[in-house]
Amino acid sequence: MLRMRTRRNISLVLFIGLLLTSAVVWSMMSGAAGMEDGIYTGTAEGFGGDLVVDVTISGGEITDVTVRPHQETPFIADSAIEELTGKIVQTQSANVEAVSGATYTSKALIAAVEEALNKASGVYADGVYAGSAKGFGGDVIVDVTISGGEITDVTVRPHQETPFIADAAIEELTTKIVETKSTDVEIVSGATYTSKAVIEAVNVALNGTGVVAEPEPVVSTFDITLDDGTYRGSAEGFGGELVLDVTIGGGKITEIVVVKSSETPFIADGAFKELFPAIIEAQGPVDAVSGATYTSKAVVEAVEKALTGEEVVKTAAASTPFVIEVGDGTHRGTAKGFGGDLVLDVTVSGGKITEIVVVKSEETPFIADGAFKVLLPGIVEAQGSVEAVSGATYTSKAVLEAVENALSVEEAAPVVAATYDIQVGDGTHRGTAKGFGGDLVLDVTVSGGKITEIGVVKSEETPFIADGAFEELFPAIIEAQGPVDAVSGATYTSKAVLEAVENALSVEEAAPVAAATYDIQVGDGTHRGTAKGFGGDLVLDVTVSGGKITEIVVVESEETPFIADGAFEALFPAIIEAQGPVDAFSGATVTSGAIMGALEDALTE
Repeated sequence: MLRMRTRRNISLVLFIGLLLTSAVVWSMMSGAAGMEDGIYTGTAEGFGGDLVVDVTISGGEITDVTVRPHQETPFIADSAIEELTGKIVQTQSANVEAVSGATYTSKALIAAVEEALNKASGVYADGVYAGSAKGFGGDVIVDVTISGGEITDVTVRPHQETPFIADAAIEELTTKIVETKSTDVEIVSGATYTSKAVIEAVNVALNGTGVVAEPEPVVSTFDITLDDGTYRGSAEGFGGELVLDVTIGGGKITEIVVVKSSETPFIADGAFKELFPAIIEAQGPVDAVSGATYTSKAVVEAVEKALTGEEVVKTAAASTPFVIEVGDGTHRGTAKGFGGDLVLDVTVSGGKITEIVVVKSEETPFIADGAFKVLLPGIVEAQGSVEAVSGATYTSKAVLEAVENALSVEEAAPVVAATYDIQVGDGTHRGTAKGFGGDLVLDVTVSGGKITEIGVVKSEETPFIADGAFEELFPAIIEAQGPVDAVSGATYTSKAVLEAVENALSVEEAAPVAAATYDIQVGDGTHRGTAKGFGGDLVLDVTVSGGKITEIVVVESEETPFIADGAFEALFPAIIEAQGPVDAFSGATVTSGAIMGALEDALTE
């Protein structure tokens, strides 16, 4: 009885062991256990070259095996491929027998399917795999490194995504993918297209062929059949219509000029600088500038449109030479423009026009400036009249008339540089004039009978316009020792500068500026003062030692940091040195006034 029960137990154990062994063998043969749904690619060397298969996993099972176009012998391989793919789907395993007579093809197909199934199970052979996906600006290509069966590096190749958005997103995503060893990561906010492209490209690298073919460089040139001249073309850019003038000389593109642009300036300007000379060098289309894809495409399209010759701006035969009645030198001509008098200085050398300079213009800046850039060099090149610039007809006519007047004996006279009549002695003299925003007050220093320095005491002009005008005008006035041309776009401010300098140099208007010192009513120690600034209360601690200011510290400030910080750095040491109020810091007039007010408050009992 005991012996029979023992036999039964042994039989049961053997039966259970057999079942477990069968399950393990079936799992090993199946190859479909624990696989993620998706389409996975495998590659292996066949008789005629690489054989590439796409294996579809759905519901954890192999549902389809497709072989991509191949170089195997058709009448042998086709029937073998059909038979093998059917068996693999039917048996849910790559463990099938090769087809007789098609051994190479069969082994390659089986090996390629095994590779695809390994990928579906998350098992990758060590190596570097490439993948590509569509981003915001074009294809995003990644190289994924597998080492020890894990993702150890993800590198994105040079791309056309917007740099200041994409770069940070790419760095964050690639780091997360390597850290988590997975593409199951969140997209970066604000860079959705790029994020999705990086993730998809990594998946393609891991699950696809792992190879991305580099595009063959296409070298092409424009078919230029036009006569020499200037032709206009337009195209839709990122911000609107982009209009270009393309000049042809000797059957080649010699110049490209922007007539109208609605593109984002800080992106487009760099693209124009890079693309125009590249197109002229290549005499054909060139690669888009990274981060300016739309603008780049619009540039190439506008150039192509210009080369159709549909809109002629100027032809070589259209110019009428100017009659130059004056001798060599610089001659001034005036004409009525759209906004008032336009005054030009025209330089003649060797009987030819060599330079044209705008002396005075009351034209609309954003229209006239572009016209001047096209017309002035065009006239010098043609030595005669040129076509009016589209959208700036009045200004164009005024330019041509002013040049003609400058070259006419009756109209023109050599230009004599004017100098200031300095009626004051050496020292610093103050002058005031009305600017665009209010009173402009300047201190003008005279030494040896010459202007040596000009400083702003008070300015209510628009800072981002006036600051550039001051930087340009002051050294120019000192060099010329007289009035100079107005700065384009800052006409009112320029006129106020010249008038204030004249007033400073006039005996009737000016008086030497006496350096003022603070009346220090407090004893040695640190004293607090408050005054209203641009953003709120400005609180300073002022240290007095030996009856003199020795240190100034900001306790509380609600001023705009990037403006106020520069004012603090400039004014505090200047006040300590002068022991009194100093000139306002350019662009920070209100803050400067608050500093002076807080100091007076601190030094008053």
